[in-house]
Amino acid sequence: MRIDSQQLHRVSLSAEDGRYNELGFADRSSRASDETGPMAVREPDDKALIVDGSAAGGQSTAWKTVEFVVPADLRAEEATSKPPDGAYAWMVIAACFVSLMLSIGINDAFGVYQQEYQLNEFPEASASLISWIGTIQFLVMCIGGVFSGFLCEHFDTRVLNAIGAVIMGAAFIAGSFCKSVELLMVTQGLLYGLGASFPFVAGTAIPSQWFIKRQGLATGIALSGSGIGGMWMTSATSALIRTLGRPWAMRVTGIIAMVAVLLVSPWMRVRLVPHRSERIVDWAL
Repeated sequence: MRIDSQQLHRVSLSAEDGRYNELGFADRSSRASDETGPMAVREPDDKALIVDGSAAGGQSTAWKTVEFVVPADLRAEEATSKPPDGAYAWMVIAACFVSLMLSIGINDAFGVYQQEYQLNEFPEASASLISWIGTIQFLVMCIGGVFSGFLCEHFDTRVLNAIGAVIMGAAFIAGSFCKSVELLMVTQGLLYGLGASFPFVAGTAIPSQWFIKRQGLATGIALSGSGIGGMWMTSATSALIRTLGRPWAMRVTGIIAMVAVLLVSPWMRVRLVPHRSERIVDWAL
């Protein structure tokens, strides 16, 4: 099979030809019978797919070959019949945007709570002790992402995102009743970070699966939710504390986060099912 470089580029972007997988490389059923053309695709063995690219035009006497090796077990299978780049794909991006906006935005607004704790509720506690609430919150969200990613490979991301929403909301509602820094470390810190790790991982990993032509734009829009959430959640949290007090500010925030993320969870689905590893962390090279 012979194709030129423009055809290969087009296939890698559109994946319209059934002989190519999502990475744009030849499927296992395709074999090249002639490698003398400007571009040839072949499969030498059962372990890898190799693309040999030569200088287009065939005029130069010095040919250059570039090899891209893609292990066969990394190829993904489609989990839904819904096409990429469509209206449903943009709904997925909107869901990821909302999930990241609230899960990370609430985390970014911790400085407002720290000021309230330091000045009004726990003036005798050191600033470093109070800051551990936010530190644990962010630390658990990031480290928990390792285990959340493992779970996302084996279970429905929509269900996991909904579970994360419930844990996030419950953590803030429980934290509103806490009267000590230590209990806030457990609720606002540990529990919230654990719940936020699910929408954090799903919202970061899903967008690129649903787009081929506008993948960078779609992913950027989804990830911008984290920054936009941090921008307005800080002001909203400060206003809630001034008008309602810290306990009710946490309850309102927890309810909003839980309801909003639950509402968008049905669209937090993967389009491609990757090769599933039985290990939480795979150290193999």
